[in-house]
Amino acid sequence: MTTIDLSFRIDQANAEIYVNSISAPLTTPVGLAANVSYVSFAKGAGTVIYNDRPAIPELFTDPSPYQSYIN
Repeated sequence: MTTIDLSFRIDQANAEIYVNSISAPLTTPVGLAANVSYVSFAKGAGTVIYNDRPAIPELFTDPSPYQSYIN
């Protein structure tokens, strides 16, 4: 089975998304939650940084909530 090493970053403050280091404008009509500043995912794990609390990254392992932005 072939696997792809997916990495992405979503920078809501600058309205940009980076998929495998390729940047594009963030154009999804339904944006991220207003309190999300930055999402990063690589090598099977990711972090979310919120703007309404201390900037301590919260970890996640399921990137599927962000799939619509990557597609």
